[in-house]
Amino acid sequence: MLLKNILSSKDLYRVKITKLNEIKTMVDSFSIKDEKFINDNYIANFKVLFDKKKIINYLNLQDIITSSPIKNKIIFFPVLIDLNTNELFMYKDNLFYNKWNTEVNKKFLLNYSIPAEDLEDLQLIQNNILNIENFNFDQILKKYNTDEYIVCIFFKQKNNFKILSKIKLNQDLSIVRTEITNINYINKNFENEIIEKLKIIYDDHWKSINQINTSIKLSITISINSKNLNKINMFEKELEFSDMVYDYRIEKMSNFKTIYKILYNGTPDKFISNFRKKFQLDISKEIWELK
Repeated sequence: MLLKNILSSKDLYRVKITKLNEIKTMVDSFSIKDEKFINDNYIANFKVLFDKKKIINYLNLQDIITSSPIKNKIIFFPVLIDLNTNELFMYKDNLFYNKWNTEVNKKFLLNYSIPAEDLEDLQLIQNNILNIENFNFDQILKKYNTDEYIVCIFFKQKNNFKILSKIKLNQDLSIVRTEITNINYINKNFENEIIEKLKIIYDDHWKSINQINTSIKLSITISINSKNLNKINMFEKELEFSDMVYDYRIEKMSNFKTIYKILYNGTPDKFISNFRKKFQLDISKEIWELK
């Protein structure tokens, strides 16, 4: 489960078989919960914590790039067009709308919200069906107060689906085209198989955005007011939590300022974007300041 959260689907098979002795070296600690005996059988749940750096280094030695396992909730907007009949299917008439969230799998980092039925949106899409690939869905999705979404347009033709995905994550818009052929409609689970494939594609895209590039060792210097102990504690917890932070230390300390030296596996923009979600960061000087 851990590897499914931090590796792309194409890299998973490369670590399918890992020796137990190698796994043991990467365990940081564990605890036992809910111990019990049932019919003289010992049963317990184990909570295992792995050492982040050891796992990343182990995978990097195999030329595998890991990603930070960040969960994200986004809007998923499916549109189904039957090219055989020139019909548009939205909402409850759309089988992908109905089934997208019926199965929840913990291996996926992206969680999806399905929009409620809206007759105005339906009419707007109907009016632009001939130019649907170039239609700007922002005017529909802005009402959900989010900049992140996936619009998925299914073009059905006989037993094939051509799928256009407009993926807007982390302020970047990407277009992904997928084709699924020779679909057996007798198979009642064909929709779930298509959904599974698409969710893997979308998760891989999200993981690529959050890759931990160990070849980058960006050195960042940040100062904090030494009297603000709550802020210092919050900041150090965030440094510990962040998968992108390779290492950090206190470089200098006085009654006025505590200065941190941080090694970061990413770009300055990525650091600023991640840490400004929780802190005010002044980057106007050589030593950045946490307010």
